[in-house]
Amino acid sequence: MTDNLDSIQSLLQQVHDGHDAVIPTEAEISAKEAEEAERIKNAVLKFKQEVLSDPKILKRVKKYRREGIYAIKPWQWTAIIVGAPIFLAMLVYFIHLFSNVTRSNMAMRDGLKLIYSRHPDEALPLMNKAIDLGSEPAVTFLRFGMALADMEYTDSAIQLLDSSMKMAIEKRDMTTMALAASKSAELFLGEKKHEEALSRLKAVLELDPRERNALLIYGRILIEQSRYEDAEKAFIASIERNPNSLMPRWYLRQAYQLQGKTVEAREQEDYLLMARPAGDENFETLTGYAELLVNYGRGDEAEKILMKLLASTLKPMPDVMVTLGYLSLEKQDYAAARTFADSSIAIAPWFANSYVLRSVINYHNGNGRDAIRDVDKALSLDPLNAYALYTKGSILLYDLGMYSEALRYLYRAEKSGYDGMFLYYNLGAAEYYTKNSKSAILNYDKLAPFMKGNIDIQYARANAYLLDRQLDTAQKIYDKLFSEQTRNVTLMNNIALINELKGDTVAALNLYWKASQTARRLEDADTVALKNIARIINGEVVNDIWSAMHSGIVMRPRGVADPFSMKKRMR
Repeated sequence: MTDNLDSIQSLLQQVHDGHDAVIPTEAEISAKEAEEAERIKNAVLKFKQEVLSDPKILKRVKKYRREGIYAIKPWQWTAIIVGAPIFLAMLVYFIHLFSNVTRSNMAMRDGLKLIYSRHPDEALPLMNKAIDLGSEPAVTFLRFGMALADMEYTDSAIQLLDSSMKMAIEKRDMTTMALAASKSAELFLGEKKHEEALSRLKAVLELDPRERNALLIYGRILIEQSRYEDAEKAFIASIERNPNSLMPRWYLRQAYQLQGKTVEAREQEDYLLMARPAGDENFETLTGYAELLVNYGRGDEAEKILMKLLASTLKPMPDVMVTLGYLSLEKQDYAAARTFADSSIAIAPWFANSYVLRSVINYHNGNGRDAIRDVDKALSLDPLNAYALYTKGSILLYDLGMYSEALRYLYRAEKSGYDGMFLYYNLGAAEYYTKNSKSAILNYDKLAPFMKGNIDIQYARANAYLLDRQLDTAQKIYDKLFSEQTRNVTLMNNIALINELKGDTVAALNLYWKASQTARRLEDADTVALKNIARIINGEVVNDIWSAMHSGIVMRPRGVADPFSMKKRMR
């Protein structure tokens, strides 16, 4: 307490002393500053007079004024005379070097542009010019080979890629060698030449058993050879080296599906739904990825991602444009779809899927002639194109009634890898209309569960069973449908036919009569039922089930996605 009182008394004393202090005026402060400035000026003048009056210092100053502050000594002249030529030679060398590098890069750039504008013959001299100017031959062959592959000049691409691979081996450039060999193997895979593809992959995997691109292509070959477990291992190893790409996960999911490993396939599907394209994906992966998003109601998201990918590169990407076109079809935006199709054809007239897309658009717009023309163009460019084969078969089936011809195209589409959800319904319908009931049933049985529940598809299946004389199975399906459609004369007639074939003529006649009486006017009465009544009255038996049944089925079932849809199932 005492210490605090002492502190307070001290502060009060300081305040009292401050009242007695004299505060200078502004004039006094200005005068003091001027006095200080004058003192500094006089000190500087005195220093200059003292320094310049020194003879030694004055002599050195005159010398520097005469010779320059950077006067060169004799030994320095010697260094300049010796070093100048060396410096000039190095300067000329680097100017020449950088000039050649620039010219080489320009030649390479112009050559690649010519390839992408479909002038490969004009591009090759520029490739050789780039090499003459100092570009690494292995890398140059690789870049030009990749461009030729992009534009589907397969034979020329393979030649350059193989040359690149050999040169890279000689230079011990394993990165270039792996890229060239893997791309060459992928081109052979596209032509189903597995041995040639494997020979190139073997060269890569012997040097690096975990090379990601080689493992990916190796796995795809194993899938085509039905070696699914080995393919699974290859894709997993590729994912470990390339975790950001969608491709190895897409094909791993496919391998799981082919083995019936639904849980593992779903895990990869969930990852794909969270991932984004890395930019190295092929058409199959991009369309599959977009299909996944569409199935989960994320079509707009798929469109945004692919548009961003399209804007990120100068390389023509007709596959992305076609995928975007199919996404527009999902929204029934035919104008946007047509824009993507036409743009894809303009930048890559060699890309078959562009014509397939335009064929589907023409079909939806009621222009069947142009639809056939475009799909035929696609098949002329790529006879094994699964999308083109399916589209041609479907148009023949839906609109032209050429069932045998439709079957030929649809089975070729299946063999080429098409797995759209309507494939087996179309195959079943075409087999049914050619009266191959057993084959129709086999195809209908391959339909996804959600499709089997569709009313139109159930009726088509029941008709196939009836045609095949599997009466109990057919009646079970008809009875379920009839419980919900009690005035459906086609169901009445076909159920009556089953009763007749089972020997219950009375029940058959009752249903035939009911079917014919359902119509309000006699002229609208069911003609098939009336013919069946007349046949029974005349004592005739059923010799031709097809003529005694209502054989027509709905070609494009209601309540299911469009037959040309990207969707393979409903969520």
